[in-house]
Amino acid sequence: MSNMTKFVQPGETLNFKASENISYMDAVPLTSTTSVAIGVGVALEPISAGSVGSVAVKGVFEFPADTTEMKFGDQVYWDKTNKKVTKTSTDNAPAGMVVEDKAASATVAKVRIG
Repeated sequence: MSNMTKFVQPGETLNFKASENISYMDAVPLTSTTSVAIGVGVALEPISAGSVGSVAVKGVFEFPADTTEMKFGDQVYWDKTNKKVTKTSTDNAPAGMVVEDKAASATVAKVRIG
């Protein structure tokens, strides 16, 4: 019996077809075919609507953040409307885990995606 598994790529970045224009380092909400939010990537290049570009799906990135205090290990979500990470899950895509404490007054959070 032959093994049908074949290594394709490491998976830190993926080819992503954009439905709208995406700028370099924009957060990219990832959704299933049924429009369920499954995560967030980060554009590694500008991607025009209808084109394919490289999106990081693993790593630690500094994201704009809302004004809540965040602690190491907190789960955060991407709020596409306000373009910030938040601890509020409702209507937001899972972004990842905070890797460094963030004061309420800080405007960015370091988040491990993937």
